[in-house]
Amino acid sequence: MKFDLNKWLVVIPARLESTRLMQKPLQPIQDRPLIGWVYERIAELEEHGAKVVVAVDDELTQAACEKHQIPFAMTAKHHKSGSDRVAEVSKLHPERDFVLNVQGDEPNIESKDLLSLMRALEGSGAEMGTLVFPTAEQSILQNPNRVKAVVKDRFATDFFRQADAEFAGGSAFFLHVGVYAFTKSYLKTFCGLPPSQREQDLRLEQMRALDSGTSILAAPASSFSTGIDTFEDLEAFREQMKSKP
Repeated sequence: MKFDLNKWLVVIPARLESTRLMQKPLQPIQDRPLIGWVYERIAELEEHGAKVVVAVDDELTQAACEKHQIPFAMTAKHHKSGSDRVAEVSKLHPERDFVLNVQGDEPNIESKDLLSLMRALEGSGAEMGTLVFPTAEQSILQNPNRVKAVVKDRFATDFFRQADAEFAGGSAFFLHVGVYAFTKSYLKTFCGLPPSQREQDLRLEQMRALDSGTSILAAPASSFSTGIDTFEDLEAFREQMKSKP
């Protein structure tokens, strides 16, 4: 099967009222808000045929998108997850067979890694895929804010926040990069499933897919993209941008 970006819809869900960093999409970084930096990282996919849309649920983020000429779609406020918001946008684009969900707080995501995931899913026959990054940084194993993945034969079989004895001994492991690729038909199925117990316990949406029997393709990323969850993360990214020429 020939890889074709014209089959892809890329949605960036941007929820204004984040609990840990209020009005996260609008946080200013140099000459644009955070959501503008995320869009800029992904916009080159449009040059090759993908459709990129920011999914907003409030007038302030809508105004920011309009000001910075970012394509957007207004979605309902009642959605409980980013995937639900992405699924609503996908209904507006019936011509797109595949959907990529890129979090609105990932300004360091590499477009080449997104392409790798999209290409892998389209050619695999799988219904859902994500990105993982191999590392041996042992200090991360007990950090609950960095989600880890168990990968076997190119598929993620489990996710966890803190390691158990299985990962003792200094062996390499995989960090999870929170990007999801779906076939459009499976995205609809996924959003129709009730949250599983492990999803609720771990606060990891992907556990719903595993617990319902769906395999998740794991594509390797070239780098680990750290999302912006806290004010400290935001300040670190601001400093990062200052250091660039």
